[in-house]
Amino acid sequence: MASHWMRRYGEASIDVDVAPGQTVDVYYAAPFHQWSTGSIGTTPQKRKGTGVLVALLSVVVLLVLVVGVLPNLG
Repeated sequence: MASHWMRRYGEASIDVDVAPGQTVDVYYAAPFHQWSTGSIGTTPQKRKGTGVLVALLSVVVLLVLVVGVLPNLG
C-alpha cells in the first residue's frame, strides 16, 4: 500500500493469513510527509512524521515573519 502526490511515498506492506470465511481488518496510515514509510497493521496505526511536519511548518512561518512582517515594523 502507498500514497501518491507528485511521487509514490508511504509504502508499507503486511503478510496476513486469512482462513476461508474469515475476515481480517488491516489499517494503513500514510505519513505526514513524503520522506517516511507508512504504517500498517491489524490495529489502528499512528501516522509517522509529526516532528518533521512541525519543523517544516515552523520554518515557513519564520520565513514569512522575517521577509514579510518584520521589515514593515521599522
